[in-house]
Amino acid sequence: MKKLIVAMLVLLGLASFSVTTNVQAAVTSNPTNDTTGIKIDGHFNDWKDKPITDIKSGNDDYNIKHESLLADQNNIYFYLNMSPEHGYGYSTIQPSGYELTVGDKQFSLTVQNPYNLQVNQPRKVNLQIWEHDKAGYGKVNKVTTKADVYLNRIPINVDKGVGQGYTEEMEFKLPLSELGITGTTSQEITMTNRNLGDQTLHVMGGSTGPVVLAISGFAIALFAVIKMPKINELRKSLHE
Repeated sequence: MKKLIVAMLVLLGLASFSVTTNVQAAVTSNPTNDTTGIKIDGHFNDWKDKPITDIKSGNDDYNIKHESLLADQNNIYFYLNMSPEHGYGYSTIQPSGYELTVGDKQFSLTVQNPYNLQVNQPRKVNLQIWEHDKAGYGKVNKVTTKADVYLNRIPINVDKGVGQGYTEEMEFKLPLSELGITGTTSQEITMTNRNLGDQTLHVMGGSTGPVVLAISGFAIALFAVIKMPKINELRKSLHE
């Protein structure tokens, strides 16, 4: 009977390890939040297989922007294309108005030095971060030092008969540590900019919860294997 109990505990622990490991894999491989292959360098081809949202104001179907928002346990990734469909109109980088939320924390982001970009010459810049709270200000008010932020001016020729057009693009990887946050732990992350459009991007951050549960389950099983023989020995000595 005791051997049966030990075996059941071992199986329970291993089952916990197996199930939770599978859950974690499902989270990290979610195609709607897959940061695999993204290199922040001012060349934007690695965003082509990522989810893209059309951003526009009201009925303005000409000045449509493309944006993408992704996250993992340590970083937030953002992509913006100012004029992907024309290369004309409102095609230069909007420097301000980016409103970022992570859980219940709110931040304003401003792009520094976005002006006079040269064609096909990536420019590394910084972000100014300002945290909001109920009093109107927060603990974070600084220029990023660890974020990777790149801008570029890209020639495109989409509208036939119109001639050469240009669009400006931005991508960044913003460490959560720059925001004073140690991990997203499945918190919702949003980004909006009313200067660009009415839409808000949403994504869920990463979580280490399933891994912790898996380790706990395995530990229970291991504890049972080690402790049960010792308990049996103690009982025998008491009855001798």
